[in-house]
Amino acid sequence: MATTKTRVVGSNFTTFTYNTQPIAWADQVSDTGQSPLSTARGAGTETIFPLGYYHAAEIVTGRVLDVGTLSITVRELWNEPAWQQLQGLAGTNNIIEIFQAVAASPTPIGAQMIIKPAGSSTWRGWTYNNLTITSVDASETVTLGSMSMARIITAEYTHRTPLVMNGNPIY
Repeated sequence: MATTKTRVVGSNFTTFTYNTQPIAWADQVSDTGQSPLSTARGAGTETIFPLGYYHAAEIVTGRVLDVGTLSITVRELWNEPAWQQLQGLAGTNNIIEIFQAVAASPTPIGAQMIIKPAGSSTWRGWTYNNLTITSVDASETVTLGSMSMARIITAEYTHRTPLVMNGNPIY
């Protein structure tokens, strides 16, 4: 493949690990990013309209980020639910057992997305901090002609930080 200027996502140019382990049968990760913590207006901002004004006098912004959400699509295997592929979740059978396993972890759970440009020795990415699994797809739909079972595992994180290479943040 010719070297491109645009980011190629597949073909091992972007990798994802959960709790220091790659997820063998993951085929998609979606990150919502983090927005300002919502207010009554819903946007992390507040518009100030003093009496007698014909327009807003100012817009006040918060300085707090809301949690971010990761949606991880994993292909289910014959002998275990898809979420059991995640480090620390072996033997869990439902969301309550998953909550208990996450709570029992001796260290905070994290994840990393690493972006490796083709032909380059430098890379960048994100570390997702303090992950909590919030839902798993435990539904069953069986149809003729179906091939594999894709399951969505949802996790929330408190914050994400850029990965660091050679002591410098990589953005």
